Amino acid sequence: MVQSLPRLRFNKEGNLLVVTTADNGFKVLANANGLRTLRAMEARSYEASRTPLEMKVSSSAMGTSIGPVVSKVERVDSPARPAPSLNGVELMSRGIEKPRNLEHVSEKTKTWELTEIVDATQCRTVAMPDNLDTASKVARLLYTNSGVGVLALGTNGVQKLWKWSRSEQNPSGKATASIVPQLWQPNSGLLMTNDVPDNSEDAVPCIALSKNDSYVMSACGGKVSLFNMMTFK
Repeated sequence: MVQSLPRLRFNKEGNLLVVTTADNGFKVLANANGLRTLRAMEARSYEASRTPLEMKVSSSAMGTSIGPVVSKVERVDSPARPAPSLNGVELMSRGIEKPRNLEHVSEKTKTWELTEIVDATQCRTVAMPDNLDTASKVARLLYTNSGVGVLALGTNGVQKLWKWSRSEQNPSGKATASIVPQLWQPNSGLLMTNDVPDNSEDAVPCIALSKNDSYVMSACGGKVSLFNMMTFK
């Protein structure tokens, strides 16, 4: 059973969605591509969990292939010899895994330090144009994955999208405080409006975007809504 205020999260590919449940668990929702991804992950997990197979060689085969080697006693101070092989396969090499690079592991777990801004000149501000409902407060704010827009979820359940466009002043079209973005709406004039309960004080708004910015899933204390970012349907 899904919580009344679930937490939602897409994966980077946008084909898997995780939703928290009422029993402190979670459910993974997948489309066709997501199912293929899950099967591939299961296959990799199965291969990784398999223990290396031990080579079982009969005494006759040992006697035929490496009989002279096993019958000879090496001195302790003698030079190291290559590991015995059977039909060109080293017996000692199977199951030996190369040690991981500790520097590589530590690099992945490195925590980023926050930089304190002490000079106000380091900051730039830009006012988002809004002629719809200025009384509503922003509950959640999210950059699009492409970096060309900002999505805001208001306390009234309405989501608004601001986009930056390519121009001579902004050739990349990415979000910047130097250019004022445009409040974007489809030609139909539809709004992305979430279900809001009568008592929304205890509501915990949440919002999640797919990797390709095609869909947004959100909730504002009521039912979970899924919107198409192009049509707002």
